[in-house]
Amino acid sequence: MQYDRHTYRGKSGGLERNGQWVYGNLVRGRFEQGDVITFRSEDGRHTTVFVDTATIGQCTGKPDRYDKAIFEGDVVLCYCSAYDDSPRTRIVRWSDELAMWGCQEPGHDVNTNWDGEPLGDYWHTVEVVGNVHDNPELVQEVQS
Repeated sequence: MQYDRHTYRGKSGGLERNGQWVYGNLVRGRFEQGDVITFRSEDGRHTTVFVDTATIGQCTGKPDRYDKAIFEGDVVLCYCSAYDDSPRTRIVRWSDELAMWGCQEPGHDVNTNWDGEPLGDYWHTVEVVGNVHDNPELVQEVQS
């Protein structure tokens, strides 16, 4: 997968691909039924899939340390903490206030209580281990 920051992903909500991740261009507010992601299927057809709005995440445009695309909502092990060398579990979030991608500590609001590392400085040191939608246990373990 390319690391295009204009690529979005979301879990499909329709019958055809129910619950599968789809990747492509995001279209919001155009359809009564909800948001869609559009892409070209393997056979070259233009495809539109309704997605669960809560699962939509944008690609950061960067790969992790193992060359996997990093998306908003990914759970990462962050080896970039200034505190010590042990990896910390973080969630990739966009901060409107700070205008940047960051590795945010679970349970903190990225816009009001920043406690993390800027992804732009450390993207090559993080490892994607899941996401908040498929792997909520990764986040719950840290919060408890």
